[in-house]
Amino acid sequence: MSEAQTAMRKSIFLFPVLILLGGLLFAFSSPAQADDDPPGRVARLNYIQGSVSFQPGGETDWVQANPNRPLTEGDNLWADRNSRGELHIGSSSIRIARFNWRKVR
Repeated sequence: MSEAQTAMRKSIFLFPVLILLGGLLFAFSSPAQADDDPPGRVARLNYIQGSVSFQPGGETDWVQANPNRPLTEGDNLWADRNSRGELHIGSSSIRIARFNWRKVR
């Protein structure tokens, strides 16, 4: 067997191995990039009386708010007629009343 044939066989064998290793490296590195840090500040919807609605940040639909719901930056709250709610952020509290809207920042 000549040197050229030996070199050709080595390169034919190494090419699929390199492709496989590159694919494995790419597959296991992608999930690490997708992890985002949690928000630095979170509020809690502590009290609800009446109809209080909630809109998650980046969404267009409003839903009925639930007590103890965590709220982060970009979330919206709306208190309808004869309704109120109370948010707790650390040791501070924010109250919303009828026809009131708040954006969490």
